[in-house]
Order: sequence, then structure tokens, then C-alpha cells
Amino acid sequence: RMAIDKFAIVSCRDAQSLRIERCWLTIRNAAHFPGVAFVRANAVGHSDALASGPAMDEQKPLDVRLEDCVIRGEATFLITTDQQPVRLFWKNGLLATPERLIQLRGVGTAVGSDLDRSPMQVDLQHLTAYVGQGLLLADGLSDGASPPAWLTCHDSIVIADSDAALIECVGTGYADHLDDLLVWQGDRNFYEGLRVFLLVRRGLDGPARQIDFQQWQELWTPPSRGHENLPRRGAVGWRNPVPPARPTDLHTPEDYTLAERDEQSPAHGGATDGRDVGLLPITLPTENLPRDNLQP
Repeated sequence: RMAIDKFAIVSCRDAQSLRIERCWLTIRNAAHFPGVAFVRANAVGHSDALASGPAMDEQKPLDVRLEDCVIRGEATFLITTDQQPVRLFWKNGLLATPERLIQLRGVGTAVGSDLDRSPMQVDLQHLTAYVGQGLLLADGLSDGASPPAWLTCHDSIVIADSDAALIECVGTGYADHLDDLLVWQGDRNFYEGLRVFLLVRRGLDGPARQIDFQQWQELWTPPSRGHENLPRRGAVGWRNPVPPARPTDLHTPEDYTLAERDEQSPAHGGATDGRDVGLLPITLPTENLPRDNLQP
């Protein structure tokens, strides 16, 4: 039997690629058991308990590609370690979870600072993401490790709880070297609910440093390798806002439809391609189960 904290819809070990197109994936975890994931990626010979395994440069990257997908429920989308390089590409879709998009657990073996040596590379396009705890948690990463993630995010909407951070890093030596933590390349994104964009802690009980929206934009100005072009923070403007009591495993793309008038939602036509920011419903698959069958 599998322990609940090891559960995943897809578990990848020694895999090269995972492609998900025009799918709905739902996890109902009403008890909010920790460690549940839609996708779990482990290096060969590397357990979730972070036992020793092959060096990162011996591991082939896992390519995870999603297009026109709805992922919802009480689970982190991807849980992995810095010994298993992952390249995540998601074009168009909805992610609705009280957890995060990614949890990256470190063992401190990754070295270097080039993109091809980073254990996590992410490319998000036209994604609407309600991630209650934020996009990324990188924990256990030590001094000398490569950037925990290179993230490209454009034409997307990120919604989080007010006490969450967009990116949270836990490890040693990070608080004084923020520009070495990650590389963020953002274009025309909308952020709702977020007050803290980067939270850095030296361990669970150690001192913390918080970066707010203004500081976040300043962090990605030259000579930084990243950028944050034309971001907006604040209410997006929804046609029918999601009731707070509705569990995320019942969220649908219709819950994240923009308000009809442009002045009520500046996300209309605000993307780099001239289309709406966030998910594009016209290419998403329809829900294949009657709503009544999805009630808890």
C-alpha cells in the first residue's frame, strides 16, 4: 500500500518525458494530507526521503509538457528534488489548488549557474493559477547550489492567499544573495492577493527576508539576468468570483472568466499576443462529468 504522503497521479523515475494534452486532472484531498502531488519526479536511486543518489549531472532531465489542461484539487502539482532536473512547460490552462505549483526539495548537490545546469526550468504561458501557498517552494537548498529555478512566465494570472509568497526559499546563506536564488523572466502577468513576492528563510525557524511587489520589480532590473515587464498587482476583475467555501477540486474555467467589460478587467487584450491574459477557454476541453457527480 502507498502512504498518502507519497501519492501522485503520475510518478516518474528514470523517465524522459511526460506529455498531457486537453485533460482534466482532479484530486480530492478534503483532509489536506501533506505531500500529495499530481506529478512526482524522483532521480534514479533517490527516494523521497532524500537518500543519496546519482549526481545531478548524471541525471537526464524530465520534460513535462502540458497544453490546454485543467488541473485542480488539494495537492501540489509537481514535487521533485534538485537531483532530478525537470523542464516544465505549460501552455494554456487552469491550475486550482490550495497548495503550490512546485515543491523543490534540495540535497545541495547541484552546482553551477547556467540555465542548462539548473534543476528546475519552468515556462508558463496563458496560465490562470490559483495557488493558495504560492508558485514555488524550494527548501533544503544549500550554499553553492545552482539557482533553484529559472522561471519564464508571461500572459498569466497568479492568485494566492494574502499570507503566501509567490516564491519561497528555505536554506542556508540565501538572505544576502537574492540575485543568486533564481532567475525570473516575466511579461504582462497579473498578480492577485499576493503581498510578498519572495520570501527567503535560513531554515524553518531562522531569520526571514521578504520582498514586496516594488522590490520584486527592482530585483529584475539590469544587470539582472531576469526581467518583469508590465506586471499588474491587484484585483483582476472576474465575471463570477469563486465562492470562498468552494473546494478547489470543484473549480472550473468558468469560475475564472474575466469580467465582460474592459474597464472592469484590464486583462482583456492585455497579453503579449493581443489576446486576454490568463487561460484561453476556447481551446480547453469540456468537463466530462456531470457537476452533480463531483460533489463531496
